[in-house]
Amino acid sequence: MFSDISRQAGSRRAYKPPAQVLIVNLQMAVIGAAVHKDM
Repeated sequence: MFSDISRQAGSRRAYKPPAQVLIVNLQMAVIGAAVHKDM
């Protein structure tokens, strides 16, 4: 039962916001590129 609940929560989290995750990844990439440019 416990593992089932955790698996459900994990799948829901992974499924819910693909666009948001993409935006966050994009922001991280932009910030990383800016930091590398400064260095």
